[in-house]
Amino acid sequence: MDSWSGHVLLQKLSVNAASPLAHISNSHSNRTSNANAFAVHCDCRQTFLTDMAEEVKVPLLLWMHNESNLIALHQHQSQPQQLRLKRELVLRKLTVAYAAAKLIHHAQQRSSDGGDSAFDFDETLFQLDKFMVRIVPTSIETQPHGSIFTTRIVGADLLSTPPLQLNIIEPDFDVLNSFGDYDEHNEQNGCSLEVEIVDPTALLTGAGVNDTVGSSRRNKDDDELLSCHLFGILLHELFAGSHPFPEDEEEGRGLIDKEGELQESTHSSSSEPLTKKTMEDLLASSGGDGNFIDSSIQSKALSRVICMSKEDTTAATNGSSSESKISEQLSRSKYIPLKDLGFPSSLSLLVENMLQSGWGQILRPDDSMSSLKDAVEDLHLLLKDPDRFLYDSVEKQRGSLNISQNKLYGREKETSLITDSFYRVSMSGESEVLLVDGFSGCGKSKLIQSVIGQVNFAGGYVIQGKFDEIAQYSSQISVLTNALNQLCILICEKNEPIVVNDIVIELMMVFGTHLYTLARVLPNVAMLSQQLNLFDHDEALNLSNVPYILLLFLRVVSNKSRPVMLYLDDLQWADPVTLDVINCILSDIKGNNCVFVVGSYRNHQIECQNHPLHMLIDRLEECQVQPTKIHLHGLEAADLNTLISDALGLFPRMSRSLSNIIQRKTEGNPFYVLEFLKSLVERNLLQYSLRER
Repeated sequence: MDSWSGHVLLQKLSVNAASPLAHISNSHSNRTSNANAFAVHCDCRQTFLTDMAEEVKVPLLLWMHNESNLIALHQHQSQPQQLRLKRELVLRKLTVAYAAAKLIHHAQQRSSDGGDSAFDFDETLFQLDKFMVRIVPTSIETQPHGSIFTTRIVGADLLSTPPLQLNIIEPDFDVLNSFGDYDEHNEQNGCSLEVEIVDPTALLTGAGVNDTVGSSRRNKDDDELLSCHLFGILLHELFAGSHPFPEDEEEGRGLIDKEGELQESTHSSSSEPLTKKTMEDLLASSGGDGNFIDSSIQSKALSRVICMSKEDTTAATNGSSSESKISEQLSRSKYIPLKDLGFPSSLSLLVENMLQSGWGQILRPDDSMSSLKDAVEDLHLLLKDPDRFLYDSVEKQRGSLNISQNKLYGREKETSLITDSFYRVSMSGESEVLLVDGFSGCGKSKLIQSVIGQVNFAGGYVIQGKFDEIAQYSSQISVLTNALNQLCILICEKNEPIVVNDIVIELMMVFGTHLYTLARVLPNVAMLSQQLNLFDHDEALNLSNVPYILLLFLRVVSNKSRPVMLYLDDLQWADPVTLDVINCILSDIKGNNCVFVVGSYRNHQIECQNHPLHMLIDRLEECQVQPTKIHLHGLEAADLNTLISDALGLFPRMSRSLSNIIQRKTEGNPFYVLEFLKSLVERNLLQYSLRER
């Protein structure tokens, strides 16, 4: 099987920037990431190594042709390795699809000057020959059948008027590092793309209007639906190498045949197979811009959709069923879904939803796309979390909910408030208190747990305690002593021996002969030094001294370089004695401790004004210690829909109707939401359907 040979690409790597095929760019020459890697079969030459970091533009059709050849070139590999390669190729094409969607959407927004008015519709934007893929070679691998060099995608260009350029700023493919063994249990197989679009019109005064050739249509909504339909055709061509409606290709030929050979378009005058031509011949036959596709294919698809839009009102007047009308059209067009060609069912569903947008405002199904913005969001979701949204795992088919234990939904502002408070404590060296309240199940503990990693990374010492409902009428001072015992361990783990020794010396100076009392209250202080384990007295411990002992200990071990975050859960059950100790620590004006106390409690359980926690807050305010307060409500509609979308592995636009119902029943309480979903699954009221996907 032929593919575009390495020596041709090597020649193009060294041409000047004006070449229509290759454009050498220095903006990405220093990238070292091997993300978005794919292999190109080539006759390797030594000169390639000198141009390893240079960027080259490749027509999208030629890039597709090479991608289709890779499976055949790796037939000697094991089945898991081939499966991994197939997944890589799908993710790579998703990257290009995402870039194409962003570019087209930007071009249309530019033509409408960013307003709500209808844009100048240009159907030629939805042709594969309008796009170039920019790649950078990264490494070489020697194989028995030849050499393979690895490249990564760094951007894409849209040959509009004026042209647009998309740069991939932050690719993060974890699965695309090498052609090693495939790990089906790896959950970090996606990427979160950060991109930027370079638009020449943005540099001009009064820019924003696109002088493209096209017809300004009457209704922007109709334009959006038509854009979705044509982009669905483009996606099908990108992944399958053929038009989704075979009858539209009767006047022409497929883009890529079953063996992956790039086909010759009907307007080519040469009978020589296209794959036997050089790149120069290809560019010459396409007018220099890579146009290999007969425009009659797009025109026929466009005419059919416009015709369907006109039939829209008639069908509604006659009471025709939208489902039957769509089925009739799909049957007549012999539509071939991507899932029938071996692609993931969710990708196939995405393309189907886009194609269904062309059936008109009335006939189109509820799940069909309403705008290209929806397509951009869905494509990014497939890239960001393919294990959840792209692939049909065994867990999904069993109907299990895919609940993320570490992801926090809709609490970005609260998270930022907590981290800002901690950084303020660590910079000023003055203790503060932050209180989080809310109804049970609203996610108070999860919110605070989510920032612990950031606090540790910033050099903080996080210790935790939890109060018990059963023991609320007795002293729970042990909650504090156990937490500070954890602090002794952290000091040993996070500091050099010389620093620990300095702490021990200061403890001995502060406590003097009463050091044995500290050792009895905090047994783990013996881990700091053997000197602290020499005091052994049988006399009873005076509990009234414990608060002062803990205060002195924190004065020694906490400072700007060692800020301590003390998280106390379920403060509504804390006893007055323990709350008094907390008050002493926070209102200490003689010492120099650096403690950030974070407490959470259920506000509906402290409604009585003489509750000990209310009294603590009043005393702190009297000592000029103003608590930072966070009240957690239920999740907003958008955040709740994201949670349900993740749990079900559905696109957010498809789970929105279910989310609205659940929000009305649960008021957005995350715990109740998940319990409600579990009950639906257990009663078989919510089932996973591979066919429907």
